[in-house]
Amino acid sequence: GTSIVRTFTIYNTGNADLNLTGSSPYISFSGANASDFSVSVIPNTPVSANHSTIFKIKFTAGGLGTRNATLSIANNDSNENPYNFSVRGTGTLATGICTTTINSYPYTESFESGFGGWTQDVNGVTDNFNWSRLNWITPTSNTGPNSAKNGNYFIFTESDGPSTGNYANLQSPCFNLTGLTNPRLTLFQHMYGSNMGTLKVELSTDNGTNYSSVLFSQSGEIQNSGNSSWIPISVDLSPYVGQTVKIRLQGIRGSGSRSDMAIDYVTLTDRADPIYAPGGVVSDLSLWLKANDGLGLSDGQSVTNWQDQGLASDAKVHTSGQEPTYRDNVNKNINFNPVIEFDNTYSSFSIDSDYSHNNTSTEFLTGDYGYYTEDIFIVIIPDNTNITSSFGFMDVICGDSHLDTNATDTTGIGFGDFTGRISNEVICYAHDTYQTSESGDGYAVAQTGSASYDNVGIINTRNNNANTQQELYYNANNIETLQNDVAEYMNTDDTRYWIGRSEGWEATTNARIPEVISYKTRKNDSDLTQERNRIQSYLALKYGITLGTNGTSQDYVNSDGTVIWD
Repeated sequence: GTSIVRTFTIYNTGNADLNLTGSSPYISFSGANASDFSVSVIPNTPVSANHSTIFKIKFTAGGLGTRNATLSIANNDSNENPYNFSVRGTGTLATGICTTTINSYPYTESFESGFGGWTQDVNGVTDNFNWSRLNWITPTSNTGPNSAKNGNYFIFTESDGPSTGNYANLQSPCFNLTGLTNPRLTLFQHMYGSNMGTLKVELSTDNGTNYSSVLFSQSGEIQNSGNSSWIPISVDLSPYVGQTVKIRLQGIRGSGSRSDMAIDYVTLTDRADPIYAPGGVVSDLSLWLKANDGLGLSDGQSVTNWQDQGLASDAKVHTSGQEPTYRDNVNKNINFNPVIEFDNTYSSFSIDSDYSHNNTSTEFLTGDYGYYTEDIFIVIIPDNTNITSSFGFMDVICGDSHLDTNATDTTGIGFGDFTGRISNEVICYAHDTYQTSESGDGYAVAQTGSASYDNVGIINTRNNNANTQQELYYNANNIETLQNDVAEYMNTDDTRYWIGRSEGWEATTNARIPEVISYKTRKNDSDLTQERNRIQSYLALKYGITLGTNGTSQDYVNSDGTVIWD
């Protein structure tokens, strides 16, 4: 690291010469950090009466924090031989310098064997206390997670000791984003505790000299139990392509000791832009799951990871035992295409009160990011029941509109009694959590009444042209009969998602799903050669679905918008 030099003066106030009697450089060091100190300018000897000489000491920190040594000068003064005094320096992190640089991806750190190149700031200099590693519950009760997100260890801030407002900083290695296309940082946080403080995830583009970009900041408790699921923080780093960045985690202690915040499973990945897309519509494609790609399974095998073909997170099983089933046989296929079969009870529903998502009697998949409500397509066929307003309950695909709180959030598509905002809904899109305490109860759009569905269909919910409310379509037919609380309408972008359940309700989907698509923007549909009909035509031809109203089909087009069936 950088060295500093300090000048010292020896004054001879006596009547005779003062001789420095040791061997050159006449000064020795002892103590815990003696090797951090050296003589850069040697004093003169002898020192005449009433004269002085100087010497210089160079300090180069061999570690972080306070570094101590004892300096000794042997001499011919019987009263002060040797002359001893203490020297001290502070080792700090070098700013503007990358000591470790990550150049290959994917990068993963789960803190299983240490901090993995992440470095603590210096207590009393740039922060107040340190992050810790643990493979069990945190020492303070009623705060912190009960287990790691990935592996056995996680890192956390122990709040029993520091004072309110004290903070702990942890800095990442440097990440060289040169040559990447769609880099993404994802890490998982756990913020359970009634005195919870503030967690910040910050980014530096000058190798840690300044952290001017705040990627995430959250104050207060999010999880309501140590058993609650870890929540992903995922950030698109494509604006920083071509630069080298560092990440800093800052944990600020809250008002009491129940303020243990935790981080685990940090990844930085890169994805190429999609070449292929539904109907050839590549622009703004985020999530694309299709059962005939990204699985590599045989009929009857469990699905642990459904690989995304766009730029979103894969859909993964949360806990072993919750896997849906891959089906590829004549009795289960849809127009000869494989499906993912979810087998859950739909006649009743129950709340996941601690948001642990660990009920192994249910089947669902979950993704960490990439779910957008601007334009969603899902192909689905119900099993064992017709979809009506009274059959029961199915939360089909749902996101999380507020990562800052655990809630019974159903941002997405459901069947039957999906939300308390609307009565007699058959198919519904709702946003956020149903709140009876709020005027209007929250936004939703639904088909209500006596409709019944028992066949394969394409459900499409999307922003209207003015982006003032959501539209609801089934096989290209507008099925909307009711809008609720339009004033509360908004989009949710790049969130985590669930297939088969929602954030706070246990899984209820009993259906086969071969394809799920989400776009960042509403797709053009000014005529039937535009983006929307290319996507619909692709899905309809693939799964044997008739588009249009009352059995009258509409034009089908290929990926360049050319009509191939009218």
